[in-house]
Amino acid sequence: MTIKIATAYDQRKTTVDGDAAEIVFDRHFALSSFKQAMPSSSPLPPETIERIRRGGHHDLARCCMAYVLAVENAPDKPEHAAFLACIRRIRDAAREMASAADTLANQLVRHKSETGMPELVREDALRRLAFALHGRCCIPRQESEYLSALLPMPIGNPLAGNRATHGLTDCVAVYDEATDIITEYRKGVAGDMPGDTRNRGMPSGNRSGRERQAFIRDLGDVYRQVTGKAPKAPNDEEKRGPFVRFVTHVFAALAKQDLVLLDLHAIQPPSAHVIRTALGGGSAA
Repeated sequence: MTIKIATAYDQRKTTVDGDAAEIVFDRHFALSSFKQAMPSSSPLPPETIERIRRGGHHDLARCCMAYVLAVENAPDKPEHAAFLACIRRIRDAAREMASAADTLANQLVRHKSETGMPELVREDALRRLAFALHGRCCIPRQESEYLSALLPMPIGNPLAGNRATHGLTDCVAVYDEATDIITEYRKGVAGDMPGDTRNRGMPSGNRSGRERQAFIRDLGDVYRQVTGKAPKAPNDEEKRGPFVRFVTHVFAALAKQDLVLLDLHAIQPPSAHVIRTALGGGSAA
C-alpha cells in the first residue's frame, strides 16, 4: 500500500483564506488565465465565465496562494514580513493618491478648456491637499513662490491633452522609491542567507518538485471544472496545448507577486513534459 505524504502545499491549502486569496489573485487574473486556453481571437464563452464566477476563481486563487506560501524562501523572521508589509502599504497608498490627484487635475483642466471658466472646487481641494502634505517644509518669506509650486498647472505641451501637474505629483516618486526599497531589501535578505539555503529549489531535493506537481494537478482539476475539458500536455513542446498555456500564464503571474521571497526555481513555468508528468502521463523528470 502506498502512503501519500501531504506536502507543504497540501497543508497550506487547508489554512488559506479564500477571500484574501481572491484579492491577491483577482477576477481579472482568473479570466486572463482561462483566456489562454482559448484560440487567440476567441472570447471566453458565457458559460465559462459563469463557472469562473461560481467557484472557479475562488478555487484557482486558493491554489495559487497556497503554492506561493509553500515555496517561499525567506528566512522565518516575522520582522521581515512586517517591514515589507508596511512598505507595500505606503507604496500602494502613494499610487492611489497620485492616480486620484491626476484625475482631479485632469478634470479641472478639461473643464476650463471646454467652458473657459476655472473649476474652483477641484483647484482649491488640490491646493489644500498639497499644502497639507508639503506645508511644513515652507521656508519663511518665500511663501508665495512655494504656494505657486503647489497649484495645479496645465502641462504646456499640445500633446499633453487635458493633463496637469499638481502638488501631489511627488506621490509618484514615493511609489517608485518604495518599490526600489522592496527590491533592495529582498536582495539583501537573500544575500544574507547561508549559501546552502539561498535560492533553494528543485535541484536541492524533491521537496519543490512535489509541491509543484501537486499544484499542477490541482490546476488541472480547476481547469476541468471551469472548461469541462480534460487537462492535457501534448508531446509537441513547440505547439503548446490549451492547458499548457493556462499553466504557463499562472506561473508567470506567480513570479510577479511580492508577498514573500520565492524559491526562484519553483515558480519557473514548467515544460509540457513536467506538466504531463504531474498529470500522470509520463516519467519523472
